Formats: sequence, C-alpha cells, structure tokens
Amino acid sequence: MPTTSEPARQRHSAASRRAAGALGLAAIAVAVGLLLAGLRRVELRAFVLRTQTAGVVATATARAAACEGPVRTPEPVRRVVIYGVRHGDPEVRIVVRATDGRIVASGPLPPGASAANMDPHIPAATPVRVCVTARNGTLDLLGGSNGSEVSRHFSTTGVARGQVFALLLERPSSLLGALGTAFSRAAIFRPSWVGAWTFWLLLALLGCTLPLAGLALVRAVRADDADES
Repeated sequence: MPTTSEPARQRHSAASRRAAGALGLAAIAVAVGLLLAGLRRVELRAFVLRTQTAGVVATATARAAACEGPVRTPEPVRRVVIYGVRHGDPEVRIVVRATDGRIVASGPLPPGASAANMDPHIPAATPVRVCVTARNGTLDLLGGSNGSEVSRHFSTTGVARGQVFALLLERPSSLLGALGTAFSRAAIFRPSWVGAWTFWLLLALLGCTLPLAGLALVRAVRADDADES
C-alpha cells in the first residue's frame, strides 16, 4: 500500500498547526474585541418621570424656578435630562436640592442640549428636588399629566396644576455593567419562570464556547499527528 512520505507528513502537520493557531488567534481577537466593546461608557436611566411631552407645563425664568420632587435614585446620578423650548438665548441651569433646601448638585444646560452634567453627582438614596432656572431669556418646559408611577408625595413648583415636566436622571455605567439591568428588563416580558438568571446562564454558556472550541482544535491537531504516526 502507498504510504505518505515523512516530508509530506511534516508539511501536513505544520499546516494543521498553523490553521489551529490562526483560529485560536481569531477567537482571542473576538474575545478581546467583545471585552473592549463591553467597557464602553454608556448612560443608564436611574429615574424617569413617565409623561408625554404633550405641551408646555411651566416656564422657567431667572426669578421663577420650575421644580419637581422629591425623587430618589438607587445609584449616584451624573446627568439630568429635561425637554423644553428656549426663547431668546437663556442661560439655563439645573439645581438639585435636598429636602432641607441645601444644594447637593448643579450644572448648566448647554445651548441646544437637553442634558446637563451634575457637579457633583446626585447622591444615591437621597430625596431631592430638581429645579430649572433661565437667565437672559426663558425656557418653556414640556410635559403632561402626572403619571401613575409618581408618588403621591411628589410635588411641583411653578408648574401647571396636575402637570409635570418630563424628567430623566441618568447614571454612568458600561455595557458590561448594564447587563444586569438589561437582563432584568428583558425578563419582564417573558414567561413567569424566566428571570434575569436565564440570560446570565445563556451568557455563561456562550462564554464557554470559545475555550471549548480551542480545546477541540488542540485535540484535532493531536489526533491528526497520531494518525500520521
């Protein structure tokens, strides 16, 4: 019977190792790429006042601030988002106060923007009121009827009775850090036995595929060498 020569076996073995190495490097590159993408910074909703921006509910000026609260967030908040229409060229500022009146955070609302960065961050688990003022112009705040999720202790100042302006508080995170929140929200619209743990389990199984694929490649190369011997 014809047999494969030793040089041919060596070339075949080297080609198998190169292919396995290339696939292994590709798997590592994919894993590193996913990790880097997961570390990208994102903003997560820490509190949202569910109301449609159906119309103007308040006008913020230098002398008359529009306020809402108290609101409480489970984690420190970096950004406050509101929606409004500017008249003139107002200098809009958002001031966050504790229930005793002291200022805990504040920040300007840049021209053309709807989000203001707070300095320092709004502390977690602290009831606060969010107030908006506008100098050298006015800001019409958009909002609507008081949503059902708003506590009965929630109150407004300078806002039309029974109305609230749209308010969104965001906290800094990463895509990886947001997985728990994403899985919890995804489980809401699934069968009752499905929970956040289901998605964590699927993620763990997916993560196991890369090392298992690498192990399979190594064993395939070893088996190929054994057959040639």
